[in-house]
Amino acid sequence: MVETHKNSSKRTVIDVLNKEFDFSVDDIVTESARQSLEQEIISRINQIVREKVDTQTLAPLRATFGDLKSSNEELCSIRDSYVKLAGDYAEGISAFFSDSSKNLDSLEAVSADIRDEVIDPSFSMFEKRKVQLLKLRSELESIELT
Repeated sequence: MVETHKNSSKRTVIDVLNKEFDFSVDDIVTESARQSLEQEIISRINQIVREKVDTQTLAPLRATFGDLKSSNEELCSIRDSYVKLAGDYAEGISAFFSDSSKNLDSLEAVSADIRDEVIDPSFSMFEKRKVQLLKLRSELESIELT
C-alpha cells in the first residue's frame, strides 16, 4: 500500500508537469530517465519542505532549546553550590557534636571572654554607681531647707 501511494505521488508530479508545461514527459524520456527525473523532483520538493520547516519552525525551537539548556546549566551550578554549602554546614554541625572535649574547651573560652569583657566590668560599674548614689544621697540629706 505504501508503494502504491508513493507511485501515485510520483504520477501526480508528472501529471502536474504535463499540464503546466503543455508537453508530455512520457513522450520525451525513457522509463529509467523518467524514474530518475521523478526521484530528483521529489528529492527537491522534500528539500524545499525541510528548509521551510527548518526556517519557520525548527530554528526558533532550536534557539529556545539553547536558552533552556543555558538556564539549566546555570541552575545546576547554583544547585551544586547549595549542595556543597549544605554539606559543609552538616559537617560543621557534626564536628560540633562529635568532639565534646573540643566543644567544651570552646564553650569555656567563650564564657571566659564574656565574663572578662561584660560581666566583671558590669559589677565594677554597679559598684561605682552605688558609691555615687550614696554620695548623692548624703549630699541631698545634708541640704537644709529653711
